[in-house]
Amino acid sequence: MNSGKVMYFNNNSGFGYIGDFEGREIYFHYTSIVDPEAKKHLTGGSIVYYDLFQTSIGWEASNVRVCP
Repeated sequence: MNSGKVMYFNNNSGFGYIGDFEGREIYFHYTSIVDPEAKKHLTGGSIVYYDLFQTSIGWEASNVRVCP
């Protein structure tokens, strides 16, 4: 499991980006957030854990969990 900081998340558009500690910008969609309450309150600066995989257009996160 990887960790990083949410750089941007827009609840209306349903996507955001995580900055990891290796300098990558990782896309995530709101459907990849595990906790339904976190979907309502996730903001830039939140520290998250996630699974990382590479797609044809770049890095993407799944199973995103907000650190307590």
